[in-house]
Amino acid sequence: MYGTRRAALVCVSLLEIFLFGGMQFGWHALVFILKQEGLFNTFCVPESEGNSTELTSKSEDCFLQDEQFNLVFSCGVAIFTLGTIVNGKLFLSFGIKWTRLLYITLAVAGILFLAFSSPDNPWLVLPGIVFVGVTGVALLVSNFIQIPFLLPRGSSIYIGLLNGCYDSSVLTFMFVKKLYEVGVDKKFSFIGVAILIIIISGVCTLLHPTRDLKGGTDAKSSQTNDGNVEMDKVSEDAVQTVPERTSDMKAIRDILRHKLFISHVVWITFVLLKYVYFLGSVNKLLEQLLHDESRVSYFSDVMTFTLIGSLVSSFIAGYTIHAMEKLFTGNMRMVIPLAVTSSLAILLSALAFVPTADILYVDFIILTFLRSFIYTTNMEFIRITFPLKYSGMIFGFVIAISGILTITQFGLFAWTEKYGDAMMHVNLFLLCLSTVSLLHPIIVFHSYRRQNQSYNL
Repeated sequence: MYGTRRAALVCVSLLEIFLFGGMQFGWHALVFILKQEGLFNTFCVPESEGNSTELTSKSEDCFLQDEQFNLVFSCGVAIFTLGTIVNGKLFLSFGIKWTRLLYITLAVAGILFLAFSSPDNPWLVLPGIVFVGVTGVALLVSNFIQIPFLLPRGSSIYIGLLNGCYDSSVLTFMFVKKLYEVGVDKKFSFIGVAILIIIISGVCTLLHPTRDLKGGTDAKSSQTNDGNVEMDKVSEDAVQTVPERTSDMKAIRDILRHKLFISHVVWITFVLLKYVYFLGSVNKLLEQLLHDESRVSYFSDVMTFTLIGSLVSSFIAGYTIHAMEKLFTGNMRMVIPLAVTSSLAILLSALAFVPTADILYVDFIILTFLRSFIYTTNMEFIRITFPLKYSGMIFGFVIAISGILTITQFGLFAWTEKYGDAMMHVNLFLLCLSTVSLLHPIIVFHSYRRQNQSYNL
């Protein structure tokens, strides 16, 4: 019974994250719909033709409209990443199942906000994207906290696939866009998404084992069926048999002051800033480069379908970490994945200096691998480096702090609009930050060597 239940939990959890985990990163597809519906079009410059005056939809004349969408996206990302700081505490205090039910409710509310956004109520987009984003991260964290410890082998590969599904959930907004293009009102599409969230995430919640993250099962576990009790026992054993991490990280305050935590936050901030800036400015980039709405729509679709391929790239990221386990121990097995992630950010920044349509295909592929390596490596680094009891809280702190810092992306968006070559200069700045991020794997490497030397002494 346990094996079947565990397999079902793995499959449903991956499906859940595939559909709903990172919907907010399908923002470019949503913006296409919102622009067609006329949200923020009052910021467009009136264009007179003869005796009539109409609002032009050309990007160069509607940069203030683009700025509003960029502001919504930047604030949305910052707010929902800040919200992740409470995830670990909620999971510790109220348990996985009750916390998941809370976030499923928020997800449905967020989807409905997006469904009923309109030119008269454009403000609904902000709470919509925030609720969708914070729920996606919470569902991801809940699966990350429990499920890998139920797997005797291949936990790194599962985490890679989990992140691949998170990346691929941009497909949800893409389907809404496609239905919109054939005449289906976005209200009906989003209501359908809300119903799916209730069904799929509800089933996943029921399959989750009931246990206290402090180390034991809660009181309710004794009332559940044998399958639940058995899964709870495996969860406990997994937590109790994992050796303690470094001795100088006994409490959450010790972790937050530790050089590896600080270095990791700086690393993920720098690489995320490149990823999020590319994602938020891609519509502007396509319009400037292509000057053709049909081609913009085509490359927007290409980007979305390429991101769906992150199931493959995330499997590769997870397998890379899994392969490192055969060669190295401790933090040392994370040095190469961290360095690869920084190198991908550097490469994506460098390709920005090749402004041709054909290079966009390469950009989208690298973007997909960058996204996969960022989050798979981040999760594994947290799981390997810090005490397991606090893994959910640490994940929340890392994402929240980096999210607050990456709100500077709005400053980059504003910089992009200042003058003709601004985007090139922004990418030069991001290239420098991406290069600096290589210091983190170096710090991890030296930390590992010093720790081993102290043990030998």
